[in-house]
Amino acid sequence: MGEAKRRREQFRKTPPTCVFCGGIATTRDHVPPRNLFVPPRPRLITVPACKICNSGISAFEDEFRVYVGVTDGPNTPEWFEFWSKGARRAVHQNDRLRRELSNLGLLARSPFGGYGQTFKWPRENHHKVIEKLTRGLYYHHFGEILEPAVSFEITFLNEINADLRQTILSMRCCNVGGVSRFAYAYGRLVEDRQVSMWICQFYMRHWAVAITKQEFCDTLRIEHELIS
Repeated sequence: MGEAKRRREQFRKTPPTCVFCGGIATTRDHVPPRNLFVPPRPRLITVPACKICNSGISAFEDEFRVYVGVTDGPNTPEWFEFWSKGARRAVHQNDRLRRELSNLGLLARSPFGGYGQTFKWPRENHHKVIEKLTRGLYYHHFGEILEPAVSFEITFLNEINADLRQTILSMRCCNVGGVSRFAYAYGRLVEDRQVSMWICQFYMRHWAVAITKQEFCDTLRIEHELIS
């Protein structure tokens, strides 16, 4: 059975389960958020979700799009298209988003290298977006739902160092729309399937690392066992 057909058959089960909260799913949610891509969009990943979880952090996802757009990094054609047709346009057209960003402490920095406006974004908002993304990707690849009690350890980076590059080489790597848009690497423990590690790259400007684990689980041991 092909992957697309498998997902359709899985979604037709009665009742489908929301991969984020475990409730009844009535919609399908895009992972990562659909707004991280501009038309014509590549084929996107979707997972079963309830209506509340589907739209529950949409405001944070809007902010995340702008955050990625203004982060310093290489001016690739993919980033420039995303910035000009997506992130910047979103701020201009969304009064709510513009008002909220204006209260987040504007800084003098421009993605073009000169002076402009960006913002300090609350860490907890960033982490909520990454946690939802991780839960969606976990279900997409393993066909299982991360338990609500699983804890997340999330960090974000401005670049990939040599050690992390080596880690990525030992993991499974995928992308949506090409590595210059959204790429990620992942792995999980065989003996504890709820323990996993995910490294996500957004437009070669922002990276986030998410480790899912049980309470009191040692992070260094997880990293060692995932790549050994």
